[in-house]
Amino acid sequence: MTEALQKPAPAPAPDQVTLTTQDLSTAQQIINLCVSRGAIKAEEMAVVGALYNKLNSFLQASEAAKKAAEEAAAAESTKAPAKKAAKKKAPAKKAAASNDSDEK
Repeated sequence: MTEALQKPAPAPAPDQVTLTTQDLSTAQQIINLCVSRGAIKAEEMAVVGALYNKLNSFLQASEAAKKAAEEAAAAESTKAPAKKAAKKKAPAKKAAASNDSDEK
C-alpha cells in the first residue's frame, strides 16, 4: 500500500486539472494509512469515516460501470461479425429468387 503512495502522479498542465479514479483510490489508501497509524482523533473519525464510505461507494460504482461498458463492448464486437455475415447472405438469396423467376 505504501508503494502506491510513493509514486506521485505526473503533474497536469497548468490549465488542465484532472481527478481520476486512481486519485480517489489513493486518497482512500491515505485515509486507511492515517487511521491505522492513529493520526486521526476520535472526534474526527465520524467525518473521516463518512468520506471514506463515499469514496468507497463511488469507486465501487465506477468499477461496476467500467466492467459493464467493457462487457457491452465485447458483446457488440461479437455481434458485429454475425451481422456482416447475415448481410452478405441476404443478397445471395435475392439473386437466387430472381434466377428462379427468370427460369419460369
